[in-house]
Amino acid sequence: MHFGFKELLTAGGPILFALAALSVYSIAVILERWSYFRKTTAEADAIVKKVMPLVRAGDPDKAALACKNSSNPAAKILEAALQAGGSRGERTEFAASAVEYNTSLFRRRLTVLATI
Repeated sequence: MHFGFKELLTAGGPILFALAALSVYSIAVILERWSYFRKTTAEADAIVKKVMPLVRAGDPDKAALACKNSSNPAAKILEAALQAGGSRGERTEFAASAVEYNTSLFRRRLTVLATI
């Protein structure tokens, strides 16, 4: 028994079209997430190279300002740690909450992708 493309589409009905649409959406999400991860990682390396010499030189205010001018999640985490006052434990807590928030940005749309 030989089926042509038209017969396969007809036999699949609306389910086939739904699966095709979800496949296209999945590919779009994969490409967007890959691009985001790649860009974020490259920017994170650059911001760390820019901020760490300022921290080592004992100028946390300039380091925090450099982080504030960046939209990168790593910069936001560093900024939270640098601007937090108090003990080392309090700074760690601020940084941990910034990590938690920015991790949610990394996971955006991955639940939908896993479900599909």
